[in-house]
Amino acid sequence: MFFKKKGISVPASTVKYWDQTLAKTVRTDSWKNALDKFGWYNAYANSAQFRKDLDRETKVYAEILTKLGMAKGLAK
Repeated sequence: MFFKKKGISVPASTVKYWDQTLAKTVRTDSWKNALDKFGWYNAYANSAQFRKDLDRETKVYAEILTKLGMAKGLAK
């Protein structure tokens, strides 16, 4: 998982490279063995799916914080 500072653009070729590279990596026996060895859950998502999931999760937290009256300064 990679994050960038808001406002910084990443070339599409870079996103494509990492999507392809990580998709290959999580299909390897080495990765699967590491999952088993460390008890990890395989939660890989490509950049598009990750963005979609993150946006959905952000909305959920914003709703919860708003209901609790703790959403001060929260971007809408």
